[in-house]
Amino acid sequence: MKIIFNIFRGLIITYLIVLAFLFVILYVKKNSYHEDYLDVKGYSYYKIDNATLEPDIRKNNIVILKNSEDIEVGDYVTFLEGDEKKVVLRKVVERNEYRLVVDVTNNYENKNYKTEINIDEVKAKMVYNNNTFSSIMNILLNPVILVILFFLGTIFPEFVFNK
Repeated sequence: MKIIFNIFRGLIITYLIVLAFLFVILYVKKNSYHEDYLDVKGYSYYKIDNATLEPDIRKNNIVILKNSEDIEVGDYVTFLEGDEKKVVLRKVVERNEYRLVVDVTNNYENKNYKTEINIDEVKAKMVYNNNTFSSIMNILLNPVILVILFFLGTIFPEFVFNK
C-alpha cells in the first residue's frame, strides 16, 4: 500500500513541478521579454472562450498549437488581433500565396468575423483538440484542485506515515 501511495505522490509532485516550471517560463516571457504571443519550444495552448467555433471546437476546450508555416484551407490558426494584440483562433476558409481569409465555423451572433490576414501574421496552427483532454486539463488547472494536489503530494503523506 505504501509503494502505491508513494508512486501516486511522485506523480502529483512531478505534475506540480512541471506545471510550475511552465508557468515561470510563460511569466518571464510575458513580463521580462514583453512577448505578445507565448510559446515554449514552438508549442502553445489556447483556451476557447466562446462558442463561435462549435461544433468543431467546443467552448472551454483547450487546444494545442504549434508554430507552422504549412497552412491549408480548413486549418485553425492563431494570430494577434486589434490594438490590444489579443490572440484569436479562426478557421482558414481561403488561401492564396501571401494572404489568408479566416472565419468562425458558425455565426449565431450575426457578426462579421471574416478577416483577411497576411500569412506571416499567423503565430501557430492547431495540432490537437480533444474534448476529454480539455475536460481533464480544466479540472487539473483549477486553483482549488492545485491546492488539494499540493496537500496530497506533500503534507498529507507526512500525517499518514509519520505517526
